[in-house]
Amino acid sequence: MAGPESKGDSSGESGAEQHTTPQDFPRSTPPISAVDHSWVLQATMEIQKSIGQIHEAIDGLRADSKEHGAKLEKFEKIIYATGAVGTVVLAVAIFLINKLWDPVVAALLSYAKSRP
Repeated sequence: MAGPESKGDSSGESGAEQHTTPQDFPRSTPPISAVDHSWVLQATMEIQKSIGQIHEAIDGLRADSKEHGAKLEKFEKIIYATGAVGTVVLAVAIFLINKLWDPVVAALLSYAKSRP
């Protein structure tokens, strides 16, 4: 089983099957169309896909941010309204307590004077 790969076979095979150094090398580079750039194209497409996913995620975050901003504005208005209403209620309560306190103090004083 002597094939072209076998070296050092001394059975006297013809010179065509022996390995030799080529006498002439190519004089030009292969044309650009002969170079395989499929791996570059595949990597570029994967990067483009990843960038598209990142853009989609950013757009989703922008929409969520707008929703949260609207909710915060709503809470801000509620807190402001609660403070305003609370201030008015507190002022009315103080006024009523003051008006009710005067007769109570007068009644206590009259009771204290009537006691020996």
